[in-house]
This record gives sequence, C-alpha cells and structure tokens, in this order.
Amino acid sequence: MKLPRPISDYFGQWLAQRRGFGYILTDPDGHVRTWGGNLQGLGVGPLKLGQAVSEQLILMEGLLPLTEPALQIPMVRLDADHTLDVHLFKTDEGYGLLLMDASMDAQKQGAFQQKANESALDMERRTELNQPHLLSLHSDLIENLFFACNITALQLRPDNRFSVIGRAPAWFEKFCPHTAGETCRLDPENYFSFLDNFLREAHDFWGLERIGSIKSGLWIELDENQREHLFDAIALYTGQSKILLISKERSDLIEKHDLIQKGREIALDRSSLERIQNDLQAAHDNLETRVRERTRELEQMNARLTRELEHRRALETERTEMMLHLQQAQKMEAIGTLAGGIAHDFNNILSAVMGFTELSLIDAPHGSQLETNLKHVLSAGIRAKKLIGQILAFSRQTNPETQPVLLTGIVQEATELLRASLPATIEIKLDLQSNACVMADPSQLHQVVMNLCTNAGQAMQRDGGTLQLVLKNYEIDSEDASGHAGLTPGAYVEMTISDSGPGMSQETLKRIYDPFFTTKEKGHGTGLGLSVVHGIVRNYKGDIFANSKVGQGTTFRILLPITNEQGAAAVQSQSRLPTGEECILYVDDEAVQADLIQKFLTPLGYRIVTFTDSTVALQAFQDNPQRFDLVLTDMYMPKISGKILSAEIKKIRPDIPVIICSGYGDRSTDPTSSTKQVDGYLTKPFSMKELASTIRTVLSKKA
Repeated sequence: MKLPRPISDYFGQWLAQRRGFGYILTDPDGHVRTWGGNLQGLGVGPLKLGQAVSEQLILMEGLLPLTEPALQIPMVRLDADHTLDVHLFKTDEGYGLLLMDASMDAQKQGAFQQKANESALDMERRTELNQPHLLSLHSDLIENLFFACNITALQLRPDNRFSVIGRAPAWFEKFCPHTAGETCRLDPENYFSFLDNFLREAHDFWGLERIGSIKSGLWIELDENQREHLFDAIALYTGQSKILLISKERSDLIEKHDLIQKGREIALDRSSLERIQNDLQAAHDNLETRVRERTRELEQMNARLTRELEHRRALETERTEMMLHLQQAQKMEAIGTLAGGIAHDFNNILSAVMGFTELSLIDAPHGSQLETNLKHVLSAGIRAKKLIGQILAFSRQTNPETQPVLLTGIVQEATELLRASLPATIEIKLDLQSNACVMADPSQLHQVVMNLCTNAGQAMQRDGGTLQLVLKNYEIDSEDASGHAGLTPGAYVEMTISDSGPGMSQETLKRIYDPFFTTKEKGHGTGLGLSVVHGIVRNYKGDIFANSKVGQGTTFRILLPITNEQGAAAVQSQSRLPTGEECILYVDDEAVQADLIQKFLTPLGYRIVTFTDSTVALQAFQDNPQRFDLVLTDMYMPKISGKILSAEIKKIRPDIPVIICSGYGDRSTDPTSSTKQVDGYLTKPFSMKELASTIRTVLSKKA
C-alpha cells in the first residue's frame, strides 16, 4: 500500500525522525489557509490566517511559486534548539508545507542510516538486473522506516477495513495477524483495549474530513513475559487519505519509567487524583472569575484611554490649526512690515515727483505739449499712489476710508474691463438682482472683483467656458448664524463668481488663501491675489467661501453686510487754492521735500521756514516761539520724531496748530485721533490743493 506522492515522501522522513511534525496549507498565492501538528514545538511561532507564509517564515522567502511539483530543504536551522527538514509541494488548492524535527538520537539515526543503505543497495541490484525500481522513498523505504522505528502505519478503506502501509513490526503481527497485500479488520479481542477507545475518537475525527491530526494518550501494556511496554497512536487526515499510526516504545527509557511510575501512583491513589482535579477545577473557576473581573476593568480602562486619546488628538489638531494660523499671521505681519517700509520711501519719492509736476504745470503754457506730458506724469503718479494704497491695504498697514458703495456699479465696471482682456471663447454672464449698498472702499471692492474674475478667466484660457457673476440679497437669521462663523445676523449682499474651468483638488483648495501659494507657472502669478481678497472681505466684516472639484469648475461666494447709509453728495472742487500770510515752520529730514513745500506755499502768500534736522528745528522754535503761526512736520525722522517734536512744541506754546504728514499712509496711527498735540494729518503724497486746504482749515479752527 502506497501513499500519494509527495505526502508519502514526507511521512517517510517524518517517521524516521519521530520527534514531531507540523503542516501548513496555503492558497495559490501563498497565503495561509490552515495549519496543524506541533508547530510550536518545532519553533514556529503563532501563524496569522490569510497572511503570506513568506512574511511569517523567513525560510519561505523567494520559494513561491514553485516551478517543480515538490522541493525539499534539509536541515533548516531556526535557532539553537530547532533544526527542521522542510518539504514544500503543490496541492490542488495551492501549496503544502511539511515541517519536521531534524534531530535524532544516535540509535535512531543509525537505524535510519542502515535501512537507507539497504534500500540503496537493493536499488543498485535491481538496476543491474534491469528490474523496475520498486524501492523508492515513497514505497519500500517507508516500509523500512516504519519497521526500524517500531511503528505500524494503516490506511482506512471505504469498507472500514485497514490496509497496512509498508511492512508492519513483529509485535503488530502477534495481535493482528494479516497476509501481505490484504486488508485487515482490527478486532478488540486481538488488540489492546485502550486502542478501541481511541479508534472511536479517530472515526469521529475522520468523519469531519478536516486536514489535521489527533493524538492518543500514552498507555502501558504487558507482554507474555510480563514486561511493560509504552504505546501511543495518531490519527491523520491528509485531504485524501485517513491514516492510523501506532507506535511502540516511542519515548526513551527514562521517560518510559517515569510514566509507568506516575501511572502506578495514580492507580494507587485515585481519590487523590479526584481531589487534585477538584482543586484544579476550583482554581480554574476562581481564575476565570478573576479574569472576567480583570477583563472588565481593562475594558473600562481602555474606554477611558480611548476617550483620552480622542481628546488629545482633538487638542493636537486644534494646536496644529492654531500653529498654521500663527504662521500665516507671522507671514502677513512680515509682509506688512516690508510693505510699510517700501511705501514710506516710495511715497516720499512719489510726493516729490507729483509735487514738482504740479509746480511745473503752473508754469507750463496752456495747451502745449509740455502741459500734456506733465499731466500724464501727474496721472501716473496718482495711479502709483493708489497702488501703494492697495499694497498697504493687503498688508493691513492702513484702514481704508469707507463709504456707501453700490456693488452693481463695481461689477459692471470690472466686467467692462475684463471683456477687452478675455478671449472670445469665454462668455460673461451677469445676473444683478441686488441694488443694495455696502460700506467699503470702492477701489478695494473693484480689486476683489478683478482678482476673482481674472483667476477664473485664466482657468478657462485654454478651453473657454462661462464666467458668471450673480448679485442678490441674502438674510442671515439667528439660526443661520451658527453656520456662518464670525457673521452676525442681518442683511447681506451675496456676490457669487463662478467659472466652468478645470477646478481644483481639495488639497489645493485648503491652501488658496496662503500668501505666495500659487498653481500658476512662474511669471504668471505671485500667490497674493486671493490673500488680498480674503483680507479685504474679512476687514469689511464679511466672509468668503470657495467650492471646487476637479473637472467641475470653481465658485467663490462673498457675503458683505448691507448698509442703509447713502453716499454723500460730491463737493464741487475749488478752482483757486486758498491763500494766507502766516509763517509756517516745516520740518522734514529729506531736503527735496523741504524744497517742494517751500515752492508749494510761497506762491500762496505764506512765509516758510524749513529745517531738515528736527533738533535744530526745535531749538529755532525755542529761541523765538512767537515767530511761527503753524508747524508742519514729517512723522518719521531721525533724532526726534514728528510726534515727539509736536509734543515739545506744545509744551512751549499750547495754542500753536501742528500738522503731521507721513509716507506710511497709516490712518490707524493718525495722531489727531489719540492726542491733543496734533491738529491735522496728511498722507504722502499729497497734492497742492490737499496741503493748502488742510493748512487753511487748521488755521481757521485756531483763529
């Protein structure tokens, strides 16, 4: 009787070594399906169902898939205590992995070697006689291994009879006689009584048809000479065959005597065993109770720990968001500081350019090319002044002068400018349903609309599309306010700007308001546009919302509070500048500015005394305080600032009017709003009209 290969090959080696075996079955991809045997005793750690066997056994790395039906790997050393022989083979459902203890004592190893040598000689003899190779690892060699190892191997047949695998040892012949090649029925009258109990368990196990094995306990039998012998049995199911292995003298002599002695002690004191069993059961019950209590405590602790971890994660998320906001605020502060410094110097330069241009216009022949050129220079200077105002607005260096603004006019003006710059493939649609006003700076609202519409146009530059602007009224009640953080209940104008472009990913959408973040190519954007828009909208107590998906376009929704105020009527400009005869002390650290003011005010009748050193100017005032009727000074100067200078002058003459001018354009630091030491404030660059009107207004108040 032969076992199917490669199962039979493995059993031949397993029976020869007899120290233990284990098996692992995998699917075609090498993921563990099931396992059995004494894997732990072989040094193989706990396996995980469904995980690749190569990830759990290092020795398997790179072996799958097999290119041959079977692969044998001898003497795999796992650690100092475990050396295995490994047999890997293909099955109908994937792969099988058989692991066996490669260690043998000298006596068993010698018996195995002897039988192997006999088989090899027999194979050589049959080869010389041109006879078939009847001896092989899976037939005669198994027979020799069984015989040498004192093991009987039986295969259960469908008729519940057994076929002997190989050659049975002599002791099996005595209590179960059979003829070679024929089946035999194990009769309880012929074999050991203990085996009958195990056979019933084995039949139940085989009925499950589940790959694996079960093992009997050890039992002792007496031979005809009243000598004691140790037996055990194993029932196996390989997926195809049901095998029974009966072993005699499996343990060494010391183990055998220990077991026999222990059996005698148990037999002599059965009541002691029962007491031990009762004590063990009581200890087991007590342990289970303690385990349940401890498990309940651990579950409660785990729940508390889970809540604590969730709370910490929430705090960490909040901390991360706060750090991001802080970093953005610091970046904006740095940009603001830089913009303020640039604006101060640029405004001083621009003040000189615009001032001398105005002076030159007075002398230029009316209708001449020179007059036209100078007007162009002055117009460019005014645009530059507005540009500096926008930079300061972005950097929060100035509070814009707000007034009631009709958004409809802003949108119409902006779209008229856009039509000339956008390609014909982009259609602009307007839906202006609101005629409400908002409190804002018109130039900043114009900047908001132009930035958003320009971005939309650039998004649709290649494939074209539709740019839609919608204005309508929107009411936020107390319930809606919870969904609009930072907005108070009331009436708002809702401005929606949407495009049908390619849209943005959610990662990009999260960063659109970051300064200097841009998805445009180099030279096509600075990354400041949406930061400016966001700052302007929030500065007017409104909010902006962005919604975009890849392939579905982008929509920006802006809410601004409605005002009931109406715009004041325009004041007719005076054709002539106001004049005077007073003596004015002018202080500025830049000589160009001093020269400009001298030329501005002298033709208007004023007497001007200029200084470029604030300490010298203060000394001149201290020497003759009644000489001057008004003090005009720059805010930021070395040695003594304009604010300190005005305070010192007021100590000497509290009644003298003081006007401060600054190139920072910072209305938030207007000294007239926080101190009585200053009577007027001018933002550089200013025109002759602004200067003359402010001087006359301040002097009139002090008259």
